[in-house]
Amino acid sequence: MDERAEKAREAAARRLEEEDKLNHLRHLAAEERARERRWSYPGKSCVEHPKYGSIIVPHGSNLSAIENAAEYWGCELSEIISTARVWACDQSLPAVKRPEGRRAESWSEMLARLEREQKEKKLAEAAANAARREEKKRTEEARREYEESQCSLFAP
Repeated sequence: MDERAEKAREAAARRLEEEDKLNHLRHLAAEERARERRWSYPGKSCVEHPKYGSIIVPHGSNLSAIENAAEYWGCELSEIISTARVWACDQSLPAVKRPEGRRAESWSEMLARLEREQKEKKLAEAAANAARREEKKRTEEARREYEESQCSLFAP
């Protein structure tokens, strides 16, 4: 009875862990979509910062412009948000290109990876279960042989 309850608890914990992974992947995908949207705004503005200088970035709002500048400069948004200034600029000037070093997996890539991991996990569990069944079978056969040998010792 305790063994069944323990297995049920382990299965519930695994399900929660997998659900957490999926939620995390969804969150990463949403962040990447927001990032792509931020960098594709048609407007442009100049973001100035005393430490990092000034750059021209895509502008959908002042916040999105500062977020783009922080990403381009490789710093935290919280580091520059209170000191950066956003100014209107000539729309014919080219904006900086989006940094490619931080590319996250696409939604389909994340789901495919998660499905692969789940499939591998199921295969590993199936192999472990098969090994446990085989071991249990061998143990049962050994126990039967031992009992038969003990019975034959005392047989008349």
